[in-house]
Amino acid sequence: QASEFLVQNFEPRLRANLQGSLDASIEASVVKAALEKTIAELETSFLKEAYEKRWWDAGSTACVAVVTDEFMVMANVGDSRAIACVRDGGKKLVAKALTSDHHPELPMERQRLEAAGSEVRSGVIEGWFPMSRSIGDLLLKRYYGVIGTPDV
Repeated sequence: QASEFLVQNFEPRLRANLQGSLDASIEASVVKAALEKTIAELETSFLKEAYEKRWWDAGSTACVAVVTDEFMVMANVGDSRAIACVRDGGKKLVAKALTSDHHPELPMERQRLEAAGSEVRSGVIEGWFPMSRSIGDLLLKRYYGVIGTPDV
């Protein structure tokens, strides 16, 4: 449900937050702000729908790239990872991670989760959830400190 919601709503919401413009004069900071706003709005909208429809555990990760001729801005929530194939200085292609996964054992993530009352052990929250961020997952947001804030 959450991934379907994101597929249907992400592009039109991002376009609205960019005011329809991805022309050559747009700055990376404008795209960054639009991505942050879009994800926050979609998170709020989906959590409302999830509550109304009792989708207590419906959630998704998100990894999004906006690419122009001048720059690329990435936004990541959860454990979806963007990878680029780049030349290593010669002819060989190597994989390079463009984003980092949001796992509970990362120090800043763990600190936030534990401050919210969660127990992190063996790299998971309360013994079963492997991510510290997601879109949706209503009960995890309410009781365990999982957030939908992206790294951009």
